[in-house]
Amino acid sequence: MRTPDWIDDILAALDAKDIDAFCEPLSEDCTFIYANEDPVEGIEAIHDFVTYFAESIEASDHQVQETYRSPNRVVVRGDVIYTKKDGSTLDVPFVDVFEMEDGEVSTYQVYADNHELDL
Repeated sequence: MRTPDWIDDILAALDAKDIDAFCEPLSEDCTFIYANEDPVEGIEAIHDFVTYFAESIEASDHQVQETYRSPNRVVVRGDVIYTKKDGSTLDVPFVDVFEMEDGEVSTYQVYADNHELDL
């Protein structure tokens, strides 16, 4: 299934460390859950969290493999290569689950084993 353009945009924004563009499709009261971290509530808190994460690594490169859609949910499976500040890389699979409400992302949950990033 073709990946919706806004998902390509959100992942490209994350890889470019463009946090404003990353947050664009999110609702004001969105909940963001990244791996084993506590849920982050609200667009400003999400912006701060993702900014901190983006600054803690050198780079990321998301490659989408599959996309699944239902009326209020989009699920994306792929691989992400993280480049750490020391130049080493970590390649891990990920699954992103986007729950939609009124055309905006109301919940964004990331499943990935990032423990080797040592954030």
